Amino acid sequence: MLKYQYDEMLHFLDVEMLLPIAIRGILSDNEEVFNECQYLFKDLFMKCQSTDRKKGHCTAYTVTSLFNSHSSKIVKNCFQVITSRRKISFVKGCGSLLNAMNNAEKRLVQGNYNVIATHIRKVWKEEDEKISSDESLYDKFIELIDSTTEEEAVELAVSINAGLYNELIK
Repeated sequence: MLKYQYDEMLHFLDVEMLLPIAIRGILSDNEEVFNECQYLFKDLFMKCQSTDRKKGHCTAYTVTSLFNSHSSKIVKNCFQVITSRRKISFVKGCGSLLNAMNNAEKRLVQGNYNVIATHIRKVWKEEDEKISSDESLYDKFIELIDSTTEEEAVELAVSINAGLYNELIK
């Protein structure tokens, strides 16, 4: 829906009310719900190109505000999916979404704040000892968000998940 009339839908649809539902949808076991939620975030944050555009300043401001308000919860849920026993398609989707969020941050947030990396660090530290004591796991998440391609990010997400559960990568 957002991909066809981005600016119009952002202003007329109460996206602020939709985002908490979509954030919870990332943890859904229903693959269709999960996919719709991850695509919503990618469309929302990746379509807005820059806060410098005069024509789209209001849109960019709104999207940046939504990003700042909800990115920590999105990161937390994606982290939980990647570090839990889930279908590989969910793990791949979350790896792709974390990478997209990091790329969106570079366009939406002025300065070099590393918001997504900071959120990952916080979530990693709050996890149980098996996860929070493994510094290499944190490093892999940073490598995932900094990946130059979506495919690389997806592969890293699968590798992280497989490493935690000693399963073959499929």
